[in-house]
Amino acid sequence: MLEWKEREHEAAEMAAMHSPACIQALRECGLLKFFRTHNMRKQTGLLERLVHMWDPDLRVFHVGARDLEIEIEDIYFITGLSRRGAPVIMSGQRSDVELTMDHFISTFCVAGTQKKAGRVPIPAVTDVVLRTILLTITRAFGSLGAHAATKAQMAYAVECLEPRVFNWCEGLRTNMFHQLTSCRTGKQSQFGYGSILVAIFLERVPLLQPQIALPVRPPTEPRLVLWASLAERLRGVQIIHFDAPFLAWLDRQTLVVDDFPYGGVDFTGDAELALPPGANWDDSGMCF
Repeated sequence: MLEWKEREHEAAEMAAMHSPACIQALRECGLLKFFRTHNMRKQTGLLERLVHMWDPDLRVFHVGARDLEIEIEDIYFITGLSRRGAPVIMSGQRSDVELTMDHFISTFCVAGTQKKAGRVPIPAVTDVVLRTILLTITRAFGSLGAHAATKAQMAYAVECLEPRVFNWCEGLRTNMFHQLTSCRTGKQSQFGYGSILVAIFLERVPLLQPQIALPVRPPTEPRLVLWASLAERLRGVQIIHFDAPFLAWLDRQTLVVDDFPYGGVDFTGDAELALPPGANWDDSGMCF
């Protein structure tokens, strides 16, 4: 059985939402919009169904008679993460990081901090801005180990303070594919991108959407905000809930894939989404 493994916002992050220094740093490295999103309530039954649809060789989902390929645009409009800037490697090691883990700990953590399974314990990081960036990066990485950062994640977080804009969308998509394949082939049982994957399917497969009038949202709002809010319990009723009877009904339906969702979403010129030096906005921030 798969485990929906995501870390929710904690008290320290909620406090950071009111810190101008944290907000500015997150904006300048392309993480602010994602930082402000929340995860969905767990939909483990649907997640297992989606992972079963995954083709590790073709890297697509087989949805009925159609193939659904996750595009960069899906990650971009769902999460609000930057799609421009320096590349991010989320799987494996960064060969360009010369500093050691001991250096990161001695420089950025309280005295006496020890490595935790070879990682930096994030609560021990003394600077609140760096700590907030680290928590957001590990969430973007779909990290399965809570409250601890790898050497690569530490290096990216320190570079974010320069500031430096990164292409988080490409790195996240690649890492999601890696986790999907590991889950599909039985190499791991935990999945760190449940909210993002389910939100993508809610956009791309209309039959999964609740049969209600969807609320109108601001054009600069990542779509994960909408789907996470509908998955909450409102007056005791969970609007989005994929139980066993629904999944059995879904198996008997002909599923249609929408290749052009995200109507009305427009990040063009959004002050909360920084661009790399010398870059300008074009129509890639929009979806008509």
